[in-house]
Amino acid sequence: FSKYKTTEELVERYIAEIEHFDMGLGQLISGLKKRGVYDDTILVLTSDHGENLGEHNLYFHHGGLYRSTTHVPLIIKAPGQSGSKDFSLTQNIDIAPTILDLAAIPYWQGMRGRSLAGQIQGNQTPRDFAFSEHMHGQLVSIRTLNHSLILHRENSSQFPNYPFQAGHMEFYDLT
Repeated sequence: FSKYKTTEELVERYIAEIEHFDMGLGQLISGLKKRGVYDDTILVLTSDHGENLGEHNLYFHHGGLYRSTTHVPLIIKAPGQSGSKDFSLTQNIDIAPTILDLAAIPYWQGMRGRSLAGQIQGNQTPRDFAFSEHMHGQLVSIRTLNHSLILHRENSSQFPNYPFQAGHMEFYDLT
């Protein structure tokens, strides 16, 4: 990153990477349609984390459990389903059981996460809350649509602008 003089240049590069991915995704979808398999394909688009673009004085590393790093896209296209659904309070651990459920493949008892297939089909309500963790649970959070509570479980100075302090809590009213 040292060749860039401003954070704006880094943000522009980040946006360019997203646009490049978007182009590739368009090519994938076009290829599936040309082969006649798009309608029968389960397509899941997500990310493991967002990026900080200056929020809370953090840049380009997924430090913290703020909205900038926990609110990631989740798009699921399932055969026979249309329209959009609200996945705002899901967790990445919900993705595997969802794919298995949509593909009619049984999954093991005790599997973490819950299938979103019922939510996709319109007969299941979204979660009321979601959990997140960072750095092997050194930082944990629970969030609702309106609030977020972040708990520092251990001390860490990995992020100089954002030191973890065991026992420290951050509460945010997101409205």
